Amino acid sequence: MKLIVLNNPVSGAEEAFRTWIDEVHLPELRDVPGVVSATRYEPEWPEQNQEYASMTVYELDGDPQEVLAEMGRRRQEGLTTPSDSIDLERVSIVVWRPVAAG
Repeated sequence: MKLIVLNNPVSGAEEAFRTWIDEVHLPELRDVPGVVSATRYEPEWPEQNQEYASMTVYELDGDPQEVLAEMGRRRQEGLTTPSDSIDLERVSIVVWRPVAAG
């Protein structure tokens, strides 16, 4: 399964956002049981994507509800590092399941 997260930095905090998500957030979430990998993407042509500046694709192994619950538990217990550089009002989080392969 894939967990796709689309988000944006707060205006003016683009560099802080990139540093936090790449060097802090992703390594912390890669340590969550059931997270196989996490890769962040930015649009190749930003002018074509006006809604989100960043997409992270997490490869999940196991029950996605359990993985998400563990992520939430770690956040609530202060085991992950928050950042004020992320725009929390515009975040899309969707778990995708495979249905066909080519």
